[in-house]
Amino acid sequence: MAMNPSPNVSQIMADASAHAVATILPYLILAAVVSIGLAVLRKKTEVAGIGCLGILALSVLVAIGQFIKAHATFFIVVGLLVVFALVIYVITCWDDIKEKISTEVDNAQYKVEANRELKRQIAISQEETYYQPYTDFVGKVGELNTAACIDVACHRAGRHYRILQNVYVPTKYGTSEIDVLLLHETGIYVFESKNLSGSIYGEKRYSQWLRYKRNSEFPDRFPNPVQQNEGHIKALCRFLNIREGRVPIYNYVVFGNKANIEHVEFVSTASIISLYSLESQILKSLDSLRPIFPSETIERWHSMLLSHVNVPDSVKNAHKDRTTQRFQRIS
Repeated sequence: MAMNPSPNVSQIMADASAHAVATILPYLILAAVVSIGLAVLRKKTEVAGIGCLGILALSVLVAIGQFIKAHATFFIVVGLLVVFALVIYVITCWDDIKEKISTEVDNAQYKVEANRELKRQIAISQEETYYQPYTDFVGKVGELNTAACIDVACHRAGRHYRILQNVYVPTKYGTSEIDVLLLHETGIYVFESKNLSGSIYGEKRYSQWLRYKRNSEFPDRFPNPVQQNEGHIKALCRFLNIREGRVPIYNYVVFGNKANIEHVEFVSTASIISLYSLESQILKSLDSLRPIFPSETIERWHSMLLSHVNVPDSVKNAHKDRTTQRFQRIS
């Protein structure tokens, strides 16, 4: 007695597809009728589209359920194979998975601690600048946020580094203030923080950039941050006795998240970014660059600059007066 050949996989899928179409077709017709009826009654054509999409989604779910129900054995076998493969993968790569989970947990804990420290520093800064102009406090918050993002990125990269804030580098005419400085195995990173809001317009060739606030007819002017940071880099190189161009030094200008920088011209010699993307971009750079400086060099530079961080108020006020006079001359 001849036996009927068992259906192959393609025949099973074809039958399943035909069954799914047969199941879904009544729902499609119902969706069209109901949606058109609602559109006529409500006199809103968009109701038809919304109704069609809703009932179509429901009918697709029903069809999927019917398909799985009709071929339960097939899906059970496939599911068991997938679970078996996952178990084998987990057993084989358990050490790597455990290390990755541990690293992610460590990074998350470090980020929480960094955010807690950031809030503490902002509170301290708010107390220190209580009787000073509001712009001083806003600028300090921007610098603290910039340093916190850099710290988290460096911690995740896992190499030796040092971060300094508000470094008053001695120059021939006084001091040059670096908002945030990163000494890293891959290079020196100099950050100019601009915690501004509004639309920013600027090009490298102009000594001043413009900031348009919302509902403001006239713009505010502020010094070109790229040129500012180039001056900081020159002063830093002279102080550390390194030749500019022989050592990888990266110029970063970081704007606050409330600033629109899409009108700023691209500058090939500097990275102009928002605070939102700072951590990811720094991490990407640190991971892609090879180490150049040993930890001893980083510590030597750090010790040279550390005494120029917590400077007396007289030095800060003198620097601020010179900066204000210089800006008034170019205005």
